[in-house]
Amino acid sequence: MKIEDQIGEILGAKVVILLVGERPGLGQSESLSCYAVYSPRMATTVEADRTCISNIHQGGTPPVEAAAVIVDLAKRMLEQKASGINMTR
Repeated sequence: MKIEDQIGEILGAKVVILLVGERPGLGQSESLSCYAVYSPRMATTVEADRTCISNIHQGGTPPVEAAAVIVDLAKRMLEQKASGINMTR
């Protein structure tokens, strides 16, 4: 169970998007990762339900570009009612 699952269940959220800063020493300490999941629930959400966008930083995917990708991802999740491996391209 992850924090996204708890947030989703408590708030009844259709989509939860979590931005996490990477830990120093992992190669890119100023990098962010985005974890997104459709309708997360504590008892039923598994890792394969999550969608990850990583390497968000100036030397990878620039934050402004990543923001547009994340917004598009959230729209597609709502349209498809799915996330992770259950999404179609």
